[in-house]
Formats: sequence, C-alpha cells, structure tokens
Amino acid sequence: MYDPVFWKDDARVPQNLFSVTDNGDGTVTAVRAGRVVQQGTNMSAANFGHMDYGIFDAHLATAVYLNLLRQQGWKVDQLAEVVSTL
Repeated sequence: MYDPVFWKDDARVPQNLFSVTDNGDGTVTAVRAGRVVQQGTNMSAANFGHMDYGIFDAHLATAVYLNLLRQQGWKVDQLAEVVSTL
C-alpha cells in the first residue's frame, strides 16, 4: 500500500530574504535568510523514489484491472457507464 509523503514547502519569515556574500572573484553567493517557520520536505532520492514506486504501482494496478475487465468481456465504455452511476 502506498503511503503519501505529504510534501511541505520551506517557509521563512520574512519571505524572499537573502543573505549575499561577495566571493571576491566577481561572483556572489546568495543564501535564503529569515526565520524558518516550516521546514520543507527533503527533496531526496528516497522521497522521489518513493513517489516513483507509487506512480508505478498505480499504473500497474490499472493495467491489471483493465486486463481483468477485458477478460470478462467488459469494454472501457461500459466501465465508464458504471463509474458514472457511482
């Protein structure tokens, strides 16, 4: 069973505040500043991989169910009629 991650944005107060450092070589480094009021969800391989598996599982389940329906002689338009009555 797929458990959603429930992604959160990184939120800071005030918004769009940056600390800028001169690197001395003609470039600067900008880093978000301000007080963190909500830590955002980590954008990591683990979280993206988890999402990929959820998408894959949903597609696989759909293909299996459609194949079962076709084996039973159902057509996709018949399924749409049934679903519209729910």
